[in-house]
Amino acid sequence: MGRVSYDQRMKMALILVVAVATAAAGCGDHRAKPPLGSPATGHAAGEMRITEARVPGSPVPIEGEISYVRVRRAGGATIANAVLSYAGDPLRLRVGSGRYTVSIWHRTCDGNCGVLDPASDHCETVVAVRSNTKVLVEIQNSPGSPCRIVTRAVAVRSSAAAPARIGLVYSKAVDFRDASGWIWFARTDGTQRVRLTRGSAPTLSPDGRTIAFTRYWQRRHAAELWVVGSAGGRPRLVRRVTGKYALFIGQLVWGPDSRSLASVEARSVVLVDTVTGNARAFGDDGPRGPLTGVGWPSFSPDGGAIVYERYDQQGGDLFLYDTVAGRSRRLTANHKSFDPLWGPKTIAFNRGGFIRGGDIWVLNPDGGPFDRLTRTRAGIYPAAWSADGSRLLAANPATHNGRLWAVDVPSGRARDLTGWAGDLFPQGLSHDGSTILAAVGCGGLASPLGVVETLPFGGGKPRVIVEGPCRATWNR
Repeated sequence: MGRVSYDQRMKMALILVVAVATAAAGCGDHRAKPPLGSPATGHAAGEMRITEARVPGSPVPIEGEISYVRVRRAGGATIANAVLSYAGDPLRLRVGSGRYTVSIWHRTCDGNCGVLDPASDHCETVVAVRSNTKVLVEIQNSPGSPCRIVTRAVAVRSSAAAPARIGLVYSKAVDFRDASGWIWFARTDGTQRVRLTRGSAPTLSPDGRTIAFTRYWQRRHAAELWVVGSAGGRPRLVRRVTGKYALFIGQLVWGPDSRSLASVEARSVVLVDTVTGNARAFGDDGPRGPLTGVGWPSFSPDGGAIVYERYDQQGGDLFLYDTVAGRSRRLTANHKSFDPLWGPKTIAFNRGGFIRGGDIWVLNPDGGPFDRLTRTRAGIYPAAWSADGSRLLAANPATHNGRLWAVDVPSGRARDLTGWAGDLFPQGLSHDGSTILAAVGCGGLASPLGVVETLPFGGGKPRVIVEGPCRATWNR
């Protein structure tokens, strides 16, 4: 049987995601084989995910080719053999730190793939895995070119590990005209506060070591992204935007590695490496107009993807950006999906909007049907997850008055916690889901009249912990 030409083959990207370690899988005949379990190594172990996704514009992969991956430990021991599924289901592996050889090849076929051509398109590389490191390995094939393997290492913190520092961060304005007040770091109860630097919109990294914030220079038409250590020190400029595109740098969201940061600028989401300053913009390839844009970026638990919202005059939809492959794909197409928030297992979002009484739905980014979580018809959106995914803080947008809701995820039951309150905004939820962080009194402008408070997720009276700031974040 003759080999199918490259023009007849699909293009693909194989994305291997390893948390704290990496390896990949595949070989054998054309029938899928389960991954082999990795033996105990005594080293830190993590999850590796292997998926196969088509490059946009490539043919639908109906038969035609089988993709194999093999991973071997240094010294020759095979960790996994598997065939990558056309369905796109991720192959998951647990491996320890060390060095691994990742091999890839393909076998083409005709008909129902009962008979395969000889293996071709070989790629191989050695991947070094260290403790507390996620290694992203991308094996790429494109028509007319040999396959290639690209790797990238990202430091991560295990969800079970304690943060290096636990605290509360907020910005306290001096007066109504000041949008760049002082940034403070304090204990999660608001005590033992320390003034750090000038800035606005501070957000604390998951490990508690770093604070990202913004500065604006109206006369210079410039917006800047800065970072400073929560223990103090000299602030460092990471990114500066000037000219007509310096509208704002907002919606700062840290990645789980406490190094990557997503922000929203004009009509784009920007992924920034806060150590090197390297930045990539995405999400701006849709229609443009006076009411179009993107927003609400949210990282996957392993940092390998970002979900975000793209909206226009027809409504909003959700998209997923692959941080390794550097491309986006659509998750919804109903023009009714807004405000995504990635949880431990699923993505929560508002479906239906706020004025028309939308509710919170959840979806699995790997595929499957959407499920309705709440039935309030109150126009609520997801604000924060508990670490185990059993509790979800929800809210009504505080265009004037806001309202907080406690959602029990297994049952979908939602409780109105606060009633309507002026300028009430959700700010966070403790990892164990017991305590809510909220801000009251500022509306859309910075002022010295706001307060930050905590209240029980189970219901009860709020407790003011800081007076003056409009917004706050914590990693409690």
